[in-house]
Amino acid sequence: MTLLLMLLTALVVVLCIAETRKRFFTRHVFKVFKKILPPLSQTEQEAMEAGSVWWDGELFGGKPNWNTLHDYPQARLSEEEQAFLDNQVATLMGMLDDFDIVQNQRDLPKPGLGLPQARRFLRADHPEKLWRARVFGLC
Repeated sequence: MTLLLMLLTALVVVLCIAETRKRFFTRHVFKVFKKILPPLSQTEQEAMEAGSVWWDGELFGGKPNWNTLHDYPQARLSEEEQAFLDNQVATLMGMLDDFDIVQNQRDLPKPGLGLPQARRFLRADHPEKLWRARVFGLC
């Protein structure tokens, strides 16, 4: 029993002291996981290197500074983005029946989204128009 308590105490000391934990535990665990885990994708790497979570970090941290949020300028759509929402998106939404989709089909109807017009305006043919696909969560 005494031996078990001594081992448990040693383990607690190793895990509670940061330098000791890094030296004897964390370094070895990271080596194992580095071999097991797949490499980061380009998108994941860019997100890691960005190093910022904007205001969301404060919100999820539990103590948001609301004045910081109010200091950010209000987001505005470009004329092209607003026209896209007012025209193409409104046309697509007119083709869909929300009640039928949610209550009966429980999926988006294939004929409505199969229309060439729908495909054409959802596709991001040019990198500067990638926001179109992002509106619908396609990226």
